[in-house]
Amino acid sequence: MERIKKALDDARAMREQALRDAGAVPRFDAATELRIRELVPLRELPAAQRDAAIAHGQVFGLPAGTLVFAAGEVNEHAHFLLEGAVQYTDGERGAWLLGAEEPDALLPLDEPGPQRWTLTVQQAARIFRVPRAWLDPAGAPAPAAEIER
Repeated sequence: MERIKKALDDARAMREQALRDAGAVPRFDAATELRIRELVPLRELPAAQRDAAIAHGQVFGLPAGTLVFAAGEVNEHAHFLLEGAVQYTDGERGAWLLGAEEPDALLPLDEPGPQRWTLTVQQAARIFRVPRAWLDPAGAPAPAAEIER
């Protein structure tokens, strides 16, 4: 059990290093922003909240073999596939691939709470990551102008 825990910790550390090395792209080109605006639930949000969510998001370029998240992990971000392909794996159903051109790629790659699977980049990918709080119309942080003093 300790070996498994250490392996997961090592994989998380490698993933965080890859994300740091890749660096967040602070601004998006027009094609990337158009793709992000098509993602569910971003496209369903009010315009002001959608724009704020996009502004709080980051795009990462990740090479094949990079761990995006592991089964059992919990994080505060939702991840979306913009380009490339990823592989889901779990102990019961095996593995399956998702390419950015598939309709399911418009949905988040992960769910709130503990993850049921491990997600690994199979073909160099670009991932959009946004704090999950910005995706819930009822739970999004209020813009500073709307906070009562």
